Amino acid sequence: MSRKRLTIVALVLIAGAVGAFFAFRDDSGETSGSDDQAVVVVARPERRTLRDQVTVRGEIRRDELQRITSPIDGQVSAVAVDDGDTVEPGDTIIALDGRAAVAVNGSFSFFRPLDVGSDGPDVLQLEEILSADGYEVGTVDSLFTEETRAGLARWQIDRGYGGATPEPDEVITATLAQGTGYSIGARSSVSVTVGPSVPALSGGPRGRSVGPSPSPEPRPKISVRATTPRVREGETAVVTFTSDIVMPTSTTIDYTVGGDLTADDDYEALDGSFTFRRGETSFALEIDILEDDELEVAEELVITVGADILPDENPNWEVGPLSEARVVVIADRGQPTMRLSANETVVDEGGALTVTVESDVVRNEDTVVDLVIGGGATEGADYDEIDREITLPAGADSVAVTIATNNDDLVEHDEFVIVTLVTDGEDYRLEPPDSITLRIESEDVPEVTLTGGGIIPEGESASFTIVADQPFVEDTSVNYQVGGTAQGGADFRALTGTVVIPAGSREWSVTVQTLDDDVVFRPLDMIVADWPARVGSVAVDEGEVVLLGQLVLTLTEPDFTINMILTPTDRSKLDVGQIVEVELEASDQRVEGTITELDDNATIDAAGAETYLGVVDVVDSIDAVDGAAVNIEVTLDERIDALVVPVASVLQDGSGNDVVRVVDADGNIVQQPIVVGLSEGSFIEVVEGLVGDETLVIEVT
Repeated sequence: MSRKRLTIVALVLIAGAVGAFFAFRDDSGETSGSDDQAVVVVARPERRTLRDQVTVRGEIRRDELQRITSPIDGQVSAVAVDDGDTVEPGDTIIALDGRAAVAVNGSFSFFRPLDVGSDGPDVLQLEEILSADGYEVGTVDSLFTEETRAGLARWQIDRGYGGATPEPDEVITATLAQGTGYSIGARSSVSVTVGPSVPALSGGPRGRSVGPSPSPEPRPKISVRATTPRVREGETAVVTFTSDIVMPTSTTIDYTVGGDLTADDDYEALDGSFTFRRGETSFALEIDILEDDELEVAEELVITVGADILPDENPNWEVGPLSEARVVVIADRGQPTMRLSANETVVDEGGALTVTVESDVVRNEDTVVDLVIGGGATEGADYDEIDREITLPAGADSVAVTIATNNDDLVEHDEFVIVTLVTDGEDYRLEPPDSITLRIESEDVPEVTLTGGGIIPEGESASFTIVADQPFVEDTSVNYQVGGTAQGGADFRALTGTVVIPAGSREWSVTVQTLDDDVVFRPLDMIVADWPARVGSVAVDEGEVVLLGQLVLTLTEPDFTINMILTPTDRSKLDVGQIVEVELEASDQRVEGTITELDDNATIDAAGAETYLGVVDVVDSIDAVDGAAVNIEVTLDERIDALVVPVASVLQDGSGNDVVRVVDADGNIVQQPIVVGLSEGSFIEVVEGLVGDETLVIEVT
């Protein structure tokens, strides 16, 4: 067949249409038959905006900001918030043991009680909070001073905590403890009695009224506290009732007994009242705890004063700030309890000492008891070797361990052997004393005694002096122990328990600074967060007993976070910073956002499917519920006003190059090489090769 040149005999173009039809004839001027005619579908390039988009699924969540846990054991007195509430600074959230927990802004959660002498960043944060609320604390620094206590007291009173806590006289006892380089004389202990802190009145000594008594007479405020907060079955528990003033007349005080224990089964039944004698400021109630053979967890006995009395009902007395005392009763069963004793703890070189391991019960089988031997004396040189495993025979309640010392004729300081019981908790428990220090004397050393002590009011200082009968020949550390009913760090500034007396000196004074401890700060008094914040969920109920570290409530973000859920293919296309459009499936809401987080590691579910997570921040708020589903459209690439042609018009030339067929000015169909770019749907961008006015052939039939 001979080649014929085709020319256009009819042309219909519709602007914006995908294609048009052409009819061709041969060059003889006569219309050819069906074998000579062709129908051509054509189109023109046009300008469009193309986008390469990917749509991923996601969901709306509120992120958990913080978990508030209890820093102490206690009972929830009140819950002031519900799930979903927004808490503002200064709002009360819960109350624990009657103390309100208040929302405050800060940098970190309080983690310990604070009192005078406390030092650290938590003290600085407390003082900054108080000062910002208008409570004067002196210099805002990291040291808890009496000025800090005064500001805290006003803050607590304004929130219903109550002010001073009346308490009976307390005793601080200092006792010399053995060390190296000295011996202890007969006067080895002194005491300081700390009376109540009563402001001095004009014209008279501190703590004593001057002039006529005010009228009417104040009513005594009766408080109660546990003198023995923990006891074992078979022991005696003591709770102490105190009056803030001297009892003017003998008065009957009513109290109630509650808790887990049962009268006559767990403790000797109580009368429910006692007579507070005239002239007294305290009364000790002794409670006999009964012992039984049951295996029990710790139980609690609660003594409450004036529980059923209205404030104005009793003309003789009223309830003080401490209306409840709690005693924990511990039952020990199933294991013997071991302790150490010794007939003597001091021996001359060459002598022998006997240490006895004692058990509170007699077992019908041998018990192997483990010892740890320490101290400055050398085993095998200063004393004979000692077995580390001691067998307590069946049927016996004690076994003796003999320690024979050696006389090495050396001039040396006193040396010590420390025998300590240890246990893994399986076969037996330990009870003090579980460690005994034995002293081997080799020569004379200075003998030290104590002087000083006295009676002072709370908040003032006293001193005691360590005195030696002869000067020390070298710098020597002298140890002492502090005991009594007063508590170090709460009733008085904690003491080190050691002083260093320089060589040539014979004495050293130790100052006891008592504290006005009516006001203390507890960690849950202030709940620190970035308030205002939204409560996620409240995990405790009113009346519930919580333990240290137990979850109280959670805080969540006030605003929603949009989480992306990605397949590996989608994750490979995305980057942090990309602009997205978020559409809420349940409505027609659409908001713009930005990808702020993308996981680099996949989460693999039980079926082995890989999932990547991401986070989108949006500019506008979304009206949705927690867990609502969304579609997230991500624009990967965009061409604005791009020159595009139908995808169907692009062919390959056999060498892998893209071409289009173009109708030239003579009506001929010729191939035009092009370079393509972004595609969307049925259109593809032409980067090079066309100017935009060409007629493109899509199909010839």
